[in-house]
Amino acid sequence: MIQEKALHFNSKLGGSKEFQASSGWLEKFKNRHGIRQLSIVGEKLSSDIVEGNNFIAELQDLIVKEKLTADQIYNLM
Repeated sequence: MIQEKALHFNSKLGGSKEFQASSGWLEKFKNRHGIRQLSIVGEKLSSDIVEGNNFIAELQDLIVKEKLTADQIYNLM
């Protein structure tokens, strides 16, 4: 599906006619952008929900206080 979308966007954006969105292209794209499949091992529900919610609230307050943009938040991680 990602390869099909890549071909679609290449066409719409006037990209190279030789672009094929091969599986090699996809693997290089994933490596370049740090995209990987992870397996979660252990109990999923063992996290601290209260602390997670506290973090979310603190982050939202920081975003408002510092007037952060979506780009700044994305690059923060």
